[in-house]
Amino acid sequence: MSIRYGLEIERDYLVDIAFRLNTIFPIISTLCIYPANHYLIIVGIPSMKFEVRAVYVLNIIVHMAYDWTFCIIVRAYPLPPYGLFYCEGILSALGVSKHVIMAALQAVLASATVLSITAFFVLMMRLHQLTVADATSRWRIPTFLQIIIYALLFAFCMGNVVGFVMFGTDVEEYEVLVQNPDLEWLVQRGGTLLLFGEPGKDSRFINETSFLLISVLIFLPFLILYIAHALVYLRGRSKHIVSTKTQQLTQRLFDTFSTQFLGATIFFILPLAFILVASVYDLSGILSGTVFAALRFGTTMLLVLDPVQFSLAFFIRSAANREILIRRLRKIRACDRLWQWIN
Repeated sequence: MSIRYGLEIERDYLVDIAFRLNTIFPIISTLCIYPANHYLIIVGIPSMKFEVRAVYVLNIIVHMAYDWTFCIIVRAYPLPPYGLFYCEGILSALGVSKHVIMAALQAVLASATVLSITAFFVLMMRLHQLTVADATSRWRIPTFLQIIIYALLFAFCMGNVVGFVMFGTDVEEYEVLVQNPDLEWLVQRGGTLLLFGEPGKDSRFINETSFLLISVLIFLPFLILYIAHALVYLRGRSKHIVSTKTQQLTQRLFDTFSTQFLGATIFFILPLAFILVASVYDLSGILSGTVFAALRFGTTMLLVLDPVQFSLAFFIRSAANREILIRRLRKIRACDRLWQWIN
């Protein structure tokens, strides 16, 4: 029996490439991108409202935690059409039983994912409410109702964490499956296999996928509706504002807002949807092995880069924000030269 589904490409090249990049990206982001982001939000934009500032900082912290969890602590690589996450992170190196490691891996990976979703939802909702705060709009939601919405969202997300742990257990044929050529090379690598599904066969994990889909169908339409309304409102407002400074601030908010929403869709929602769907529904009859391998690698790297793109949104679409950061870097460089001259 030969290796199938394009997994030989991952075996020979892609898993090693992905894990090497996973090691590098969080370090670079932690040393360069996240500090710059925090400076810009906390100090560099004094006109930003405190509430927006606080929510953004919290969101970046959650994305940092997700970054280190997915890339370092867990270091997961999904391998559909098997319902499989292969992990080579810190947790996999601990000298404890596999059942403990699996429970920890599942809980940490699921928690990082759902907390990232929750934080992004709260951020988008708060930005929308602050955007329309000065308007007599039917879109304004009372504070107590917002708190209820956030609590319900958090409850659904934590329910998904529990579902991931309950239903993401090894299949009964685990010992047989890991001996076939598709998976034996993963065992030889020495990591941890979370094998909750086999191509073409029903899996208990479909229960968690269904619950996650229900959660998304409940909350995502409202989120999209409010984001769309905020973008339309900001665009219309920017055309009627006379003050150049106010118009610039409004435009900067609009650009950041739209970029982060687009980035979340491309780097998080679509890759996660593909991984989950392809893990419980066998798509090997539609996709060739090479295409499957490319999609697995591509979606994994998109999930890895999601926290980075969220932070970079502040600089990508705003020349003013880039200028603020450049001025600060020049000052630091000037201070460094002065210190060298004194000594």
